[in-house]
Amino acid sequence: MKHLMSGNEATARGVYEAGIKICSAYPGTPSTEILENLPQYKDDVYCEWAPNEKVATEVAYGASVAGSRAFCTMKMVGLNVAADPLFTAGYMGVNGAYVVVTADDPSCHSSQNEQDNRHYARAAKIAMVEPSDAQECKDFVRLACEISEEFDTPVLYRTTTRVCHSKGLVEFGERVEHVAPAYARNTRKYVCAPANAYLNHPIVEERLVKLAKTGDKKVKLEQAVMEKVMAGLSDGVPARRLGLTEEEQEFLGELHLLTMKPVLYITNVAEGEVADPSGNEHVQAVKKYAAEENAEVIVVSAKMESEVAELPEEEAKEYLEMAGLEETGLDRLIKAGFKLLGLMTFLTAGEMESRAWTIKLNTKAPQAAGKIHTDFERGFIRAEIVSFDDLVACGSKAAAREKGLVRLEGKDYVMQDGDVVEFRFNV
Repeated sequence: MKHLMSGNEATARGVYEAGIKICSAYPGTPSTEILENLPQYKDDVYCEWAPNEKVATEVAYGASVAGSRAFCTMKMVGLNVAADPLFTAGYMGVNGAYVVVTADDPSCHSSQNEQDNRHYARAAKIAMVEPSDAQECKDFVRLACEISEEFDTPVLYRTTTRVCHSKGLVEFGERVEHVAPAYARNTRKYVCAPANAYLNHPIVEERLVKLAKTGDKKVKLEQAVMEKVMAGLSDGVPARRLGLTEEEQEFLGELHLLTMKPVLYITNVAEGEVADPSGNEHVQAVKKYAAEENAEVIVVSAKMESEVAELPEEEAKEYLEMAGLEETGLDRLIKAGFKLLGLMTFLTAGEMESRAWTIKLNTKAPQAAGKIHTDFERGFIRAEIVSFDDLVACGSKAAAREKGLVRLEGKDYVMQDGDVVEFRFNV
């Protein structure tokens, strides 16, 4: 027989069916109703409100160490309070299953922020389950207990306001009584002094590898990428030089590795070598190194740059021509930086001001308009465009229009570097 239940009610039922004996919680929407629905199972589950989330976490963990299956609940900001014992438990492991509920609140229905506590599982190096409906809320409690005991790890049970409060049909099962293993004194495991914690570190890393091997295909691929990058970094090879595929790079995106950032190499040489640095062995060595990661090398003379910066425009131009250069090192550096970052510039001009706007390459006209104001994008009609070079050559927009160089573009137009634009919109 199926029962109509909220996610929180189903979670409480899952606690009962999983054979959990101890539950401690601190109230806070959207998690409160989990503990409120446990007294109906009072003959089998001891439950209590704790004075704060840290105490709830420690009460449940103490029960786990003693051998009982244990469970604690809190809303997502409460996990900040409980982070100390949670991270420590991740290094010590469990005896009986240990499940920690974090009820997140996307869209701030009842919370002061929208923190995503899934990142806690990664940071603490522990397992995590994430139910998506009421039936999974019940079933995943037992799953979390099984994972916890099999892999000797706390399990973060992450849910959200929608899942906690929405209702669905839940099929009940029978309670599976858990026989607590006998408690055995183990100071090496359960006294997390620095010396013990240090020795536990490789055990924690091995546990993550084992957990990854039981996960879905995507997780296994992610684990393979991580191992590849770790091996490279251990050998002093930046992640960007490992020849990662686009899919592999996507996995690493959220880690924001410094060695994945694109790099531009700049060499400083004597004035006479700027135009032709082929005879400078140091420049050639940098170019060879940069070529291995498809990076660009900009050759400049800092002394020349400082002198050019103090000259009037015409004299600076003559100076550069004498040196065999068309533009300053600073200009070349700016262009190379924009190229490396995939950026470009369009311009707007009026009686009051002219202004340059930086956007990503291949940005379409409506999105470029939104860079100025969201109303421009929302009510975009068309864009009146002339290229910067054409505008300068003609001397005015009116002259460019007479020559047919001013054109109207629609919402599918891809912006080009140096476009001078007037957007037409209506909201």
